[in-house]
Amino acid sequence: MRIKGKIKKLTDRGFGFIAYNENDIYKDIFFHISDVAPGDKQRLAEGIEVEFEPGTGRNGRPAAKSVAVCSFSRSGAIHPPASGPVSTTTESANSNYCLPADTLKIFDPFAIDNISLFLNKAAYFTGSKFDYRLSRDDRDKRIDPGRYNGVPFKQIIARRKKAIREMGLTSESLRLSVDWRLVVGLGGASVYEASMTLHHIYGVPYLPGSAIKGLARNRVIVELFNNVEGDREKDALGDSGFCHIFGSPENSVTGAYRGAVRFFDAFPVSNPTISLDVMNPHYGPYYAGDKPPADYHNPVPVCFLTVEDASFDICIGINESDNTAIESGVFVGKTPLEVAAEWVERALTEHGIGAKTSVGYGLFQAKGAG
Repeated sequence: MRIKGKIKKLTDRGFGFIAYNENDIYKDIFFHISDVAPGDKQRLAEGIEVEFEPGTGRNGRPAAKSVAVCSFSRSGAIHPPASGPVSTTTESANSNYCLPADTLKIFDPFAIDNISLFLNKAAYFTGSKFDYRLSRDDRDKRIDPGRYNGVPFKQIIARRKKAIREMGLTSESLRLSVDWRLVVGLGGASVYEASMTLHHIYGVPYLPGSAIKGLARNRVIVELFNNVEGDREKDALGDSGFCHIFGSPENSVTGAYRGAVRFFDAFPVSNPTISLDVMNPHYGPYYAGDKPPADYHNPVPVCFLTVEDASFDICIGINESDNTAIESGVFVGKTPLEVAAEWVERALTEHGIGAKTSVGYGLFQAKGAG
């Protein structure tokens, strides 16, 4: 009986390990280069899909025998037969990337300087799923911040502030640092099990303005209106100052209104660090709904990316004519820009933004915190 698996580990000492699935249980099995088909020895690379027969090694332990590379690589290109020409080292190493065969011959994923393209367009395929591979040897669990050296962070922020001034807006900026780790865009569309929001031009993690506005608006409703949005008669949508700042639907005291304050995307002010993290669900069969939770279920690690050691420039703006003191409601006497800045900072430092805020992700340091 032949079994399919993938090369999990390949050493320069003539042996390695193959990962395979048996009855929904993931296992590893030892193999020696002497048990690999002669035409396939130079085509081996970590992640390559192979077939083998279970057997016994010299020490009496389980070992893979008659190991052969499968006919198709992860790129979909057909490998030459065992008796034909041997693939080059570059083609073998790059066969885990789903790109055209001619691209693979000259392709070096780690030469891509845009991290968004590196992660999303040159995703590493293990044979069963796309997996984060942040370094060539798969040992480094962080993307070197130096890979962002070509991004002009200061110029990006300066250009945005200039554009805001040219729009005739009065603005205010907050510069806040991530307290621990930030997870943004975890549920976005991606070939990976979990995603990250990265700017499509600069490749940097950023906070969408819509997310910042939604976070601040929600915190106001929770803390000042007892978590009730309400309608034109009461609660948040019955407060004219709230509706003027954040906007409102037709059933509000101001009617359909887009909101006077504008929330802009927040960019890092310097090179951020992107690091790998993991969540480890233990009760997969239970979550699937067909079995009770039990301690004999295998954990299924899910990797995701986080942002560390980053400060963001958060900017909000308003037309000067709209930034007059609020005459009634919970914000009476304050200007809309003043209220928005206060609640953006409170929401980021007290609640956090992004995913997993309940366990400490996404929190920012308050001004003056070290």
